[in-house]
Amino acid sequence: MATEFKYHPALKHGIYSPTAVLPNENPAEFKKLHRSLVAELRPNGAMEHNIVAELARYLWRSKNLATFRYANYRANLLSDERFIEQLRILEAMDPAKREAKLAPFRERSYHANIAEATTIKRLMETLDIEERLNTRIDRCLKRLLFVRGLKSISTASASGPSQRLSAPSKAARHNGQTWNA
Repeated sequence: MATEFKYHPALKHGIYSPTAVLPNENPAEFKKLHRSLVAELRPNGAMEHNIVAELARYLWRSKNLATFRYANYRANLLSDERFIEQLRILEAMDPAKREAKLAPFRERSYHANIAEATTIKRLMETLDIEERLNTRIDRCLKRLLFVRGLKSISTASASGPSQRLSAPSKAARHNGQTWNA
């Protein structure tokens, strides 16, 4: 019986995924972050709550970028046919033999991951991802302020008609002439 390997779609594109918490991440920690943002920003209404929830997702992803990298690495492996075939062979092995066969690969994999993680290319990718996340975070904050501004304008206009200016005040007159702006 062949095992079909499936992975969560957020593993492939976890940065912009509507799924906030990826597998191997702590959902309770995410909820704590979200509650903290709600307490700090005090959203009022559905739109503001939606913006704060989106903000929480981007902050969470920024904070847990290593988890995203690992999930992306796994998704790439699971799309590799040769790797899947090797997994199937290993699954069929006796657990003790499997462990003995995997030990040298784990050591090499550990050192290869360190070497790959310290390249200029990886640094540039990480900085690019951080920049994109920070841009999204800034947009969320701007939208939140914009929505609050719209609400304050509509609240002010609903409270009563605005007063219209009539004739210029005495301070605006000079030598009997009226200064028009």
